[in-house]
Amino acid sequence: MNTNTDRIQCKICGSYNTKKDGKHKGIQKWACKDCGKNYLDNNASPGMRTTREHIEQALRLYYQGTSVNKIRIHLQQKYNNSYSVSTIYKWIVKYSNSVPKNVSDFHPKVSDSWVIDETPLIISGKQLWVWDVIDTKTHFLLASSVLIWRNALEFTVLFEKATRKALKIPKMVIADNLINYLQEMNADIKVEKGGRELEEFHRVFQWRNYLMKDLKRIDKAIEFDNGWVTYYNHFRKSESLGNKSPIDLAILRPSVQNI
Repeated sequence: MNTNTDRIQCKICGSYNTKKDGKHKGIQKWACKDCGKNYLDNNASPGMRTTREHIEQALRLYYQGTSVNKIRIHLQQKYNNSYSVSTIYKWIVKYSNSVPKNVSDFHPKVSDSWVIDETPLIISGKQLWVWDVIDTKTHFLLASSVLIWRNALEFTVLFEKATRKALKIPKMVIADNLINYLQEMNADIKVEKGGRELEEFHRVFQWRNYLMKDLKRIDKAIEFDNGWVTYYNHFRKSESLGNKSPIDLAILRPSVQNI
């Protein structure tokens, strides 16, 4: 517990070994002596300067099919803050294409039990599949891919992407249709047939796929999926997580290379 009122908890690594580091546009900056990162005391997620709540509202509405202009009106009415359409669209583009650079250098603390889910998707009459790797404890979405072909190579690429993000290999994986690919890897991982947990995540990702089905191009589906991953991990709150987002539970830690 922190007893020093001149220090706040680092939003990157959770340490209280912090110090004030000047101001940026009137907002207090902090420096963490443990992870070496600087951040603003602005109620924003790591790597983000705009208030998290405003971006959260914009992305939530966007991924529910609301137009950018209607999002602008909503934010103005709710927060009395006049963002322009171009500003809001820049948020969407930025967080739809990649996780902020300051966050991409960090990795979530996740459990040793993961779920790998598969959901079918049809775009312009073409059969696609979406594969997701999710931590069962924090619900953090470690990797997601929109695929034209289902094969062992694609599965290996997805799984390696998840392990690089988590900086670990799980001890157990829950899956369904993809169990054969897991077994072919010959890794020292316990594999279980999907049950309740798999169904829970499947329902969440079905909503994303419902929105994606109206897209006309595969590259747009991939772009949407990338943005949805950021939205899901950073902004989407869940009752099963105590009305928190996955990133709130998966406290970030610096990568091995940066320690």
